[in-house]
Amino acid sequence: MTWPRILLVFAALLPTTPAPGQIHRFDMGTAESALRDGFTRVTAQSLYSSEAGFGWQSADGLREHDRHYSREWEYNESRGSTQPPPIYTNEITCDSIYDTRKNSFLLDLPAGDYRLWVLCGRSAGSAQDYHDFDLGVRGTVTTTTVKIPGPYRFERRELAVRHPGGQLALEIEPRTTWLLAALVVFPASEAKSVRSDWLDALEQEIDFLPPDEAAKWQKTEHVDDRPMPELSDADRERGYALFARHWSEVIYPNTVPRGEELKPELAAFATPGEYEPLTVTVHPLRDLQGAELVAGELRSDSAVIPAGNLEIRSLRNMLVRPNYSTYYHYHVAPDVLERHEPMDLKQGENQRFWITVRVPDDAAPGIYEGRLTFRAADAGTAEVPLRLRVLPFRLKKDPDLIYGMYYRDPLSSVDPRNTPEANAYFQRKAEWERQDMVAHGMNSHISSVSGLERDAQGNWTMNGEETERRIALSRRYGLADKPLVVSLPVSYWYGRLVDRRGTGSHLRLVGSDVPESFFDEVRKMVEAVEREKPKYRWPELLYYPIDEPSTSEASVQFMVGVLRAIKQLPGVRTYVTADPTHEQFGPMWPYVDVWCCQPFVWDHDTIRRLSREKNVEFWCYPNHISGENDHTPVRGARMTWGFGFWRSGFRTLIPWIYQSSSGDPWNYLDGSSMDFFNRSTPEGEPIPVTLWEAYREGIDDGRYVYTLQQAIARAKQRGGQAAERAAEAQRELAYVWDAIQVLEKYKHDDLWSGEAFDAYRWLLATQIMALQ
Repeated sequence: MTWPRILLVFAALLPTTPAPGQIHRFDMGTAESALRDGFTRVTAQSLYSSEAGFGWQSADGLREHDRHYSREWEYNESRGSTQPPPIYTNEITCDSIYDTRKNSFLLDLPAGDYRLWVLCGRSAGSAQDYHDFDLGVRGTVTTTTVKIPGPYRFERRELAVRHPGGQLALEIEPRTTWLLAALVVFPASEAKSVRSDWLDALEQEIDFLPPDEAAKWQKTEHVDDRPMPELSDADRERGYALFARHWSEVIYPNTVPRGEELKPELAAFATPGEYEPLTVTVHPLRDLQGAELVAGELRSDSAVIPAGNLEIRSLRNMLVRPNYSTYYHYHVAPDVLERHEPMDLKQGENQRFWITVRVPDDAAPGIYEGRLTFRAADAGTAEVPLRLRVLPFRLKKDPDLIYGMYYRDPLSSVDPRNTPEANAYFQRKAEWERQDMVAHGMNSHISSVSGLERDAQGNWTMNGEETERRIALSRRYGLADKPLVVSLPVSYWYGRLVDRRGTGSHLRLVGSDVPESFFDEVRKMVEAVEREKPKYRWPELLYYPIDEPSTSEASVQFMVGVLRAIKQLPGVRTYVTADPTHEQFGPMWPYVDVWCCQPFVWDHDTIRRLSREKNVEFWCYPNHISGENDHTPVRGARMTWGFGFWRSGFRTLIPWIYQSSSGDPWNYLDGSSMDFFNRSTPEGEPIPVTLWEAYREGIDDGRYVYTLQQAIARAKQRGGQAAERAAEAQRELAYVWDAIQVLEKYKHDDLWSGEAFDAYRWLLATQIMALQ
């Protein structure tokens, strides 16, 4: 991820001016790796000497890295197609120097004010890598920390230093392994020209794509050609206008505000313990420096919601593909919600701020009022009134429904061979992500089994310790109380026992002559898991042998064999990701306990009837609102997880995936597929996307529905006037039900407006209060 450049100012002696044009550019790598034009090569053997005037303080133990990726795509046998490299390297990013010990890079410089531009990272590695080190300049007390989890990522830092003359030392203090790819040192007085002449272009090349690759990609521009509404004199004098649109409506950098959205006043309602989003957008009329939005406390007549309960994030626009597997087309999409810090804004480019109010669990009912304040270093301030109504009841949640996510568990990367710092990173990332899932309404996620072994005689055993470590942490946060889907390593063992190529994607490599003995191995595999299960008191495990089998005859035949083998074990249930409306999957029906399909297939009544007749459950993995194809169907995500889910008859929502990354996780254009959904800080803290926030709001819509349903049931039992009120509430609930236009996939079209969503929720809330 390319974070905003960190500027560290070091005090030393009085400034003097270095010789003009004295720019030092160093490319770290090997003696044979590609060298950037205008840069000086630095290898592990480049020990400092007075003759060279630069080099390492110590060359002991320094190691070199060089991994340049060809632009030629390589054939992937499993997928049956060619794929691009994980990242696109250039002469700077293909190579680096690294070590686990402290070192310094020395450079002879005359006295003066300088900037040091440092690029850290490596073009290869594994998911278990975690690099953590400090950079500083000798003779100062201030340092900057660099943390790089995994491969393919590059972090840069820019330091400002007042140098007294002589030897400047860039000190590197590692906690794990440090990585240095490039260093540029130039006079501070020439910073502007250095950037405009070549450094900005180099950063663009690293963050985006190398020029030869970028030339193949076509950008689709968002068009909003409506005229700007009349702005007030106060807006023009301040240099910006504020406007507010419903949080579920998309705001692009060039979205033109509507006249009625100017001079915003924010209002919302929520229950104790609920999260409620609001947004406000700044439209700069000129460049603004150090812009920030600050929240104050919310006060009622008798209570206070502290300012700390109002989290402010700034929306970051990303360059995204129109589909996760599409190449050579991209556009700008509002996507990531980063923790808000003072930021510079460009004239004419909207900056949206996302405010999430966390209502305290013990908040007293009433009207709470407060203000948001926007300010910039070179502009006047503006205030936005905020009004929150806290309702006098708590939301309930249907205990029969499952809200889950596909999930790549960081605990899988914990390993005794890792550094303690790396294992601590994976542990806290796993804990933070589970906490985040729970805070967004989840009560489950997909897991996997590990520790399965088969000896030469064909006996299967399982060591459940690693699986238990993952399940136990999920159990601690309430994510392992429902039936737990676990993927089985069927493809891996097929590759070991039948065909070294494995099953291939969607079973494309499986033939029609799979030996029956392999299916018996699958049965023994599951049997080994079931033997281990009571030892750890695991919940019911739903066995998930293959993801998305194709409709080919060989694929279906293979699935029948696998599922039938699993079902030989009494009480064991199976889980299949396939569309049951496809007639080719007909032979699988007797062996499937859970059909998990992408859209809401069939209607509510058909789903409920088939569930009873076939004794199966219908789950849904709605990837169309996970960012896999589109990062902006925010209203579609809310409908899918709330009113649409209620109307569907399905039991579970469980989309792919909590976090998907390929190549650099902050470059959505590199790698074999687009990155999407939640991001992470280098420390492992989750960074949400707008769609993730919509999931929670949809779940809350469902909680309003369920809370009203429970209130109606209680009122009916009381009889009399309570029963009459219950009948009225039931009619209102039926009105909402009938107002939903049922779709297989909710994205953009045929949906309520953001305000209509809130109106229907308010209708439910008023009926709940009436029944109280």
